[in-house]
Parts: sequence; structure tokens; C-alpha cells
Amino acid sequence: MPNLNVNGIDIAYETYGDVGGATIVMIQGLGMPLIAWPPPIIERLTEAGYHVVAMDNRDIGLSETFHDAGVPNLAWQWFRHRIGLKPRVLYGLKDMAQDVASLMARLDIHNAHVVGVSMGGMIGQRLAIDHGGRVSSLVSIMSTTGNPRLPRPEPEVLKKLLQRPRTDDIEDRLAH
Repeated sequence: MPNLNVNGIDIAYETYGDVGGATIVMIQGLGMPLIAWPPPIIERLTEAGYHVVAMDNRDIGLSETFHDAGVPNLAWQWFRHRIGLKPRVLYGLKDMAQDVASLMARLDIHNAHVVGVSMGGMIGQRLAIDHGGRVSSLVSIMSTTGNPRLPRPEPEVLKKLLQRPRTDDIEDRLAH
């Protein structure tokens, strides 16, 4: 899997399909590497003639990690956000959207259809705000604007989404 230094950090990415087709940039959510995109989705897109670029966000997968920064307490940061305080984080969505824009520039992609899931949808929204000319269309899946006043998912849905597989077997984890 290739890496490019963009926005001052190494970002891992993979490309699929014909470079001559319209490009779709796929952005995963929190803690999810690019390999989490189901292969049948990528296959269907490339069969339809699209050039697909999937990437690992910073600090995940094969992209550059920030080990010295430690692991943030996500529950505490979420709580701060819910009560209207600004979370204390090393980087934010704006930085991650700049990573996407810089990767696109390095790959000579002037604009693309952007597909983001969960936090990837939020990154896609920020990309559209800050770099609108690069975004032909945006599909934001299971995502939000981040506004704490918006309704939350039902508890049983949230529990299911946050469930982890109870095995270390790679095939079981990939299936999950």
C-alpha cells in the first residue's frame, strides 16, 4: 500500500479502477482503516468505470501515527462536546479534511465524488466547506454535523454499532 507525505504527514492510500474515470474518494470513520471498505462495494464501483481512492486517516492503519500524544479518552472528549465545551485534541476535522485535499492534489485529482462513513462523513462535510471545488458530490453515511443538539441514535442501535467482535481471528473480525 503506497504512502504519500501530505499536509506534513504520511497518509496511506490505495487506488482501484481506471484513472480515466470519474474519481470517488472514500473516507472511513473513527478507528477504521481503508481495508474496512467491503471489497464488493469497491468492485461494483470500478466495474461501473469509477476510479476509487480509499485512504487511511491519520493515526490509523498504515498512515502516520502519533504515539507520543497518547490515546485520548474518547468518552471524556465526547462528554465535553455534549456539554458545549471544546474537546482537547491534537488535531481536528479541519486538519483531516486538509489531509484529503492534499492527497487529492498529490494524486492530481482536481475534484471527486466523496463518500464518508461516520467520522469520514464529517471529514467529507469539512472538505466540502473548505475545499468545495474539489467535491463534485458528497455521500455522508451514518454521520452528523457534530451539533450536540441533534437527536442521538436509539440506545440499542448505538450499542450494536459499538460492539466489537469477541475474537482475534482476522477472518471473523473482517466479517464483523
